[in-house]
Amino acid sequence: MKEKKLIFQGIYDILRGRINKREFIPGTMLPSESQLCKTYSVSRASIRKALELLEKENLIYRQAGVGSFINEQNKSKNKPEQRLSIGITHGRNNIYTTSIYEGAREFCDSFNAQLVLISTEEFFKDRWKTLDGFIVLVGDNPFPYEKAGEIAAQGVPIALINRFSSIPEISYFTVDYENDSARAIKLLYQMGCQNIAMIGCASRHHYANDLRAAGYRVAVEQAGKKTKELDTSSDFSAVEAIRKFLRQEKPDSLFITLECMFEYTMMACLAENINPETDIKIFCFGEVDALFTTSGNIIYADMQTRHMSMEAAKHIIKRRLTPHLEPVAKKLYYSKFVINSKLI
Repeated sequence: MKEKKLIFQGIYDILRGRINKREFIPGTMLPSESQLCKTYSVSRASIRKALELLEKENLIYRQAGVGSFINEQNKSKNKPEQRLSIGITHGRNNIYTTSIYEGAREFCDSFNAQLVLISTEEFFKDRWKTLDGFIVLVGDNPFPYEKAGEIAAQGVPIALINRFSSIPEISYFTVDYENDSARAIKLLYQMGCQNIAMIGCASRHHYANDLRAAGYRVAVEQAGKKTKELDTSSDFSAVEAIRKFLRQEKPDSLFITLECMFEYTMMACLAENINPETDIKIFCFGEVDALFTTSGNIIYADMQTRHMSMEAAKHIIKRRLTPHLEPVAKKLYYSKFVINSKLI
């Protein structure tokens, strides 16, 4: 025990000396615990005890899930002096966007940062000058990637949710729609399905619909099967179109590219005396009400959007406070599939 105490006290003395010499700039973040472990060749427990001593002296303050920050000398400080403001695009109020907003807001609240709902147009016009970062939900309209890269290069971090970007300055947190869709089709084959048909929506969310349709085609063709597709509108006229499609193709399973088409599909099945609980398997790329998922015949993709947006908010705050320590993020996630309310 005595040796351990000497180790963490030694680390404390080193870090305290570096802080007093202002080798670490007030307001910036210390290296992570794992980085400090490597630098000083000590255990994480020793690093944490050293940080606790520094915090007791008000030399640092710690933010859960983010890191440790340098306080102004001789000044008690529990939170950053300036409240950060993070912008996030507003869109349709649905399960997808609500999950993203909740995740970003939860992390911002934990850091005492403000989450500001604004339009993409408003941000690029002039609001970016008043914000500390921007979380983007790209819609079907063209997105100004080059302009976003220029703004990010000026120190306003920009993070995309569920979009890729080849521009070096732009971060992204995304799933691969095409790959995840192919995985979903392979899962249906593993469950014994042989005649998988796709129901898409040509009038909504072109990016998501098109990539998921591409993933469907790849997986079906790799299995040596024939693709069967219906692209219809996202209104009640879809019910009749789906009914006709079901009579013609007689699928044993359905792959739905967008959550907005799920209820229309359920209505069409019931109108055709097809019981989704027993007669046909349905995979929906989007969250489905738990009431429909008790039989195991209805499966959906959980894209972990809440977690992604929390990570995006955390990344923007770190980029703003310690740009020299936090690199641009390019993070790819895999959707989790839910059967019987259980993730697989």
